[in-house]
Amino acid sequence: MKISAFAKLLFISVMSCFLFACGGDKATPLAADTSTTLKGVAAAGIFQTGTVDIHAVKADGTLDPTPLNSANIVVSDNGNFSVNIGTYSGAVVAIAYGTYVDEATGATINLPKTSPLRAALPSSSVKSGVVKLNITALTTVAVAQAGVAGPAVTFTDNSIVAANQALATAFDIASITDVAPVSPTDLLNPAVSGDQIKYTTLLALLSEYTGKTSLNPAEPTPTEVVAALSNMATNIDTTNKTISSAGAYSLQSAASTLLAKTENPVVVAINQLPASTTYINQVKDGSLLNGGVPITIFPLKLRTVGPDGILGIDVAFTLPPGVSIFPNNTTGIFASGAAGGVSLVTANTVGQKTSISLATGAENGLAAGEFLTVYCGYSAGTAPLLADIIISDLIVHSVAGGEIVTDSFVIEKF
Repeated sequence: MKISAFAKLLFISVMSCFLFACGGDKATPLAADTSTTLKGVAAAGIFQTGTVDIHAVKADGTLDPTPLNSANIVVSDNGNFSVNIGTYSGAVVAIAYGTYVDEATGATINLPKTSPLRAALPSSSVKSGVVKLNITALTTVAVAQAGVAGPAVTFTDNSIVAANQALATAFDIASITDVAPVSPTDLLNPAVSGDQIKYTTLLALLSEYTGKTSLNPAEPTPTEVVAALSNMATNIDTTNKTISSAGAYSLQSAASTLLAKTENPVVVAINQLPASTTYINQVKDGSLLNGGVPITIFPLKLRTVGPDGILGIDVAFTLPPGVSIFPNNTTGIFASGAAGGVSLVTANTVGQKTSISLATGAENGLAAGEFLTVYCGYSAGTAPLLADIIISDLIVHSVAGGEIVTDSFVIEKF
């Protein structure tokens, strides 16, 4: 069959329209999509409903109050969200607010926009294409760490990177923004990775920790949830990427309480998984917090019973064999009670004996009462008794001048 000259001409004309944009003399390729989409999961427990907003970090480090997303981004019932932020490529702080089930208590908690979860990414991570960004209780701790205090809280790329890495290292998770937690009902799913199991069980642990700081442990308020996470941030050392002795003790206590809830869905799953995959058992026995060696942490507190107006206290305590200051006498000893925040403590340890010098900047001296907290740990055996800890070498300095007669002055352990 022959094709007419007219048909050939028509075919060539049609093809020319496709190839040269119907009249242009050059081909016009489609422009590459350079926009960024942030995708992830919102979870303290997995969000059931909620909203996500993405805020740009401005040149001065403060957050732009107007979200990069022009419309509200609704979180699906499995916690997933997806936000297109266009071609913006700087650092961001994301917030998520909505409803979730507390994985430690089973209570339904509704976080309002004024008390959201948060997460941050440095500018180097905000690239065109799809970028992972999970917004969780743990990333909220990191944002509290990353914010630089001042007239207004500010963020830098370095502070965001340091905080995210510190939390990942301290809690032994590959990435707190990349790894997606799952619902407790999915913990036994073979497709769920080890890091996802760790992350999910850690969120349950943080929920238990939050409850223990709440006036109503069975149902903490949104304000208490955010306050507890901010407090945990003060226990993270971003330089050494470690958890403080106070934070370690709080988490160990929370782990013991959580694991005793044998009907809790997370605990039911934990009890069917190897301990190394959940690591809550490793938090409970202290090995995660102590270089792999199990340790039980407890606080030793000292208080004065006697006259007020104390300018300084020199005292020593001797721990029984097998008990030591956790993690050491530099970071395991704090001025507390009335002395907290207004006193300087120095310590010298020789063997089991530690000598303490406390000096206060309080104008009228300290009132009688608690003045020192020492975090201690033991690796085996039964818990030491307070009677096994020996107090000695007491000297108390008075506002009135000179030393207080120690016969009328007592140091109590509790």
